[in-house]
Amino acid sequence: MPGHDEREAFRAFADPIQKVVSCVDLKVRLQQREFDNRNWLLTTGHEGLRLTDSLRLLFSFTVNTVEKSGESAMTTLRYDYEIFRITQPENPIFGWHWHPKSRRSKVNYPHLHVRSASEFPTKHLPTGRVSIEDVILFAFDELDVQPTHGDSRRIVTEIRDRHKLFRSWH
Repeated sequence: MPGHDEREAFRAFADPIQKVVSCVDLKVRLQQREFDNRNWLLTTGHEGLRLTDSLRLLFSFTVNTVEKSGESAMTTLRYDYEIFRITQPENPIFGWHWHPKSRRSKVNYPHLHVRSASEFPTKHLPTGRVSIEDVILFAFDELDVQPTHGDSRRIVTEIRDRHKLFRSWH
């Protein structure tokens, strides 16, 4: 989603994600940090979002500012989404990752790890790009996560669908 300048473009990226987060956990405020070279980090921090009494979601995005038609926009350089048991934060149950320029991994395509329910916990299952909104909807549908209010599903779906209009990948 474009903006007139870098900060406005970052807000246009981050504010809808904060709204999605509020559909799951009203207490969490996303953390952000600006790096050099117009790179930004947006993250839940180490505690993540409370999904249920036993599950949390931790995620982070690294984004970069690009200029398009005289406006600034954010492009994703990397994402990491992990659902884990509160008692075992070091062992995520599900991990959706995309790190095309990683120095530690030769896997540069979007992928999923299913660690605790798999015979192959370190294998990279190809997925295509996954939005955080899709992960939240997965949590509602498959993990019985309770939305914070009655409109949560509609809000998350609308934000996801709006994001699809502006993203550079399809």
